[in-house]
Amino acid sequence: KKSIQMIEGSLKAQAAFDPQKIELQLGPGYNDVFLAFRSLSGDPENEAWQAIRERQNASFPESLRYETKDGRYRSKSEMIIAMQLARFEIPFKYEPVIELGSFHFYPDFVVLNPLDGELVYWEHLGLLVKEDYRHSTERKLEMYHTAGIRPGDNLILTCDGEGIPLSALRIERVIRANFM
Repeated sequence: KKSIQMIEGSLKAQAAFDPQKIELQLGPGYNDVFLAFRSLSGDPENEAWQAIRERQNASFPESLRYETKDGRYRSKSEMIIAMQLARFEIPFKYEPVIELGSFHFYPDFVVLNPLDGELVYWEHLGLLVKEDYRHSTERKLEMYHTAGIRPGDNLILTCDGEGIPLSALRIERVIRANFM
């Protein structure tokens, strides 16, 4: 009972603080710290996020063979990525149209990073053994690079292949490293 009273007393003594007032008291070297702090909130109303059209890539609808309660996917690996993102309640869009100048791309996923509210593009490279796929992927990555979408910054690349399947555990590790 005494411990509870002590804790309650401590909680009552705590005062809410206004980060903007604290910033003003710290002086000019700390200008805009409050604004930077606020931008880390991962706002789902992010304008760039809202601008991404929901329309999925309409090419080859017959290849959307893997189904979950939330959607259809082109590969088991993409389905696993989607299920893991949904499991951790991380907002994503699957194969939305992205316009980079006069080019239109359909990244496998665009994710709204809950840590900073920034957009992260996620490409799963599952057919690198096919030469046509590899060349189109290289062109796509070049265009991404030109548009400021780069691995290690705002582009996640995963791949699998014969004898090296993509597992839910590996995807969970990527998610934890980038979004948690």
